[in-house]
Amino acid sequence: MTEQELQSLEGRIGSALPLEYRKVLLNYPEKLAAINRHDVGEFDEDGTPRMFATSDRELANSLESLVAMNFDDPDDYQFSLKLDKWPDGYFIIGNDSFGGVYAIDVNDPAAAVYFADPSTSIFDPHIDGLDGYFEKQTDSIAEWVQRLVSAHGKS
Repeated sequence: MTEQELQSLEGRIGSALPLEYRKVLLNYPEKLAAINRHDVGEFDEDGTPRMFATSDRELANSLESLVAMNFDDPDDYQFSLKLDKWPDGYFIIGNDSFGGVYAIDVNDPAAAVYFADPSTSIFDPHIDGLDGYFEKQTDSIAEWVQRLVSAHGKS
């Protein structure tokens, strides 16, 4: 992602993204961008199997993906039986392709990573608060990236 794309994204959000998350987007690990490519059962117009990086799904690194998840297709990513509206400050950075999303709090300088599974969470955010709904995965985006590289970088 380029600096111009980041600024465009921040303009849509209406605030700056945490510096640590910006660093990840500007310097996306090559291992994550190049690994785990496989056929997802779809084909391009010329009949070529459509391929994608599994890690890119978990940690999106394109402006198009991030805009789609957070703005263009919110019903596909920000839905929940228990949330009336997506909480302010939570920004989706990826998904698990089963309805769950990975998000950061844009007000957290370390950009801790949270997971929310909107269909199966036993917590009610109105009663239990968002801490019960969003399960913390790591204390920082840097730790999250390291975890992904370890999990997917065995190539």
